[in-house]
Amino acid sequence: MFNREERLQLIETYGREDALARYKAEAALITSEELQRYQAEMNTADKTRLTDAICFVDYCYTNHQENFDDIVDWLHTLRAIQRQIEG
Repeated sequence: MFNREERLQLIETYGREDALARYKAEAALITSEELQRYQAEMNTADKTRLTDAICFVDYCYTNHQENFDDIVDWLHTLRAIQRQIEG
């Protein structure tokens, strides 16, 4: 599957807007306290909406939340975009 470094790189490079949209639509899957705890584990110094979104997506992927399959499909799409641009 995708390791954390690869997930974060794909999201930050090709999926920022989609990550923000996903976070806005699915934020109810995580409490703000849990998100803050997860951000601290990831050693995330920035506290921006984009950082929240990226941490949210990574949390859902890592913990196999109900949107896991959608996230995996989305990451495969981002990887395909990356290959087209870099290839």
